[in-house]
Amino acid sequence: MALKAMADNNIPIPVRSDAVLYDALAGKVDFVFKNIDEEFAITYSESSLKVKLGTGGCLICGRHVFNDSTDEISLVLSPNDSGYLVIKYDLTQSAGHEVSFKAVSALETGDLNNTGTKKDLVLGKYTTNENGVSQYTDLRSMRSNTVTINGEGWTNDESLGAYTIRKQASVSAIDEPVLDVIVPKKYSEAQTVQSEWGKIYNAETYDGEICFYANEVPTIEMTVVIKK
Repeated sequence: MALKAMADNNIPIPVRSDAVLYDALAGKVDFVFKNIDEEFAITYSESSLKVKLGTGGCLICGRHVFNDSTDEISLVLSPNDSGYLVIKYDLTQSAGHEVSFKAVSALETGDLNNTGTKKDLVLGKYTTNENGVSQYTDLRSMRSNTVTINGEGWTNDESLGAYTIRKQASVSAIDEPVLDVIVPKKYSEAQTVQSEWGKIYNAETYDGEICFYANEVPTIEMTVVIKK
């Protein structure tokens, strides 16, 4: 078969072809759309096992998923349990039923554009008791998010010969984000920020947190961009 110019108006574009394009443009990263409706926020309570999915949109393996419905999308969790709340994309389901809001104990990580059939976009991690949700960690991955670090809150870890600090962030333990620092336009100020940023030599993600490692405690405030 000849090569196809996908922009040709007379050529049908299969879902997979569109998804491959958007997945590549997104850097093969799945994420919730930031500042769109309720950003798939989860409503939960310590006195109820019911959790509700907010409106919003996301990208899963380049496939656009959206919820703008006024109809409630919710789940009733099992008591005394723990797991993840996810948007599940399942190619084994019939057309129109591929996407669902689920509670799962393990995450599906298949590549839908190759041989994989199931992929989960994690929204959060929960723990329940008999009455309701006793603990919830927001793990939504936005296109980018930021944290602020300065000279306060660092711990001297003598076993590492370094300083550490943990910050809340929209990350999970399985993420491998790219970190960068926002620099001012003024050259002398930018030099100062870059010099201080050089003190940070490593970072590690956890569920809902990121830990920074530094050989010296920074002396200025810096805004760190977390790209996933």
